[in-house]
Amino acid sequence: GKALANNVEKCGIGNITLKASYNREGVQYRWYKTITGDPIKDESGQPISSSEFTTNTDFSTTYYVSVFYNGCLSYEKTPINITVKSI
Repeated sequence: GKALANNVEKCGIGNITLKASYNREGVQYRWYKTITGDPIKDESGQPISSSEFTTNTDFSTTYYVSVFYNGCLSYEKTPINITVKSI
């Protein structure tokens, strides 16, 4: 299945939180900076698996999120477009 996520906008530079959801309990997520790259990892080297991911970007970009459930990773990545509006 495919994770649900909304595009986000923010004014100026700084942190932004991306959110994903899926219609099943006990789901984890995998976050990506590119559609073909490895999942984003935390400080301990483990993939970030929560439904929310906070990042810092100074320019408009696209992140991707996929569902990880029951030991299986969905091959469908959902794009999340971040629009940074200058102030």
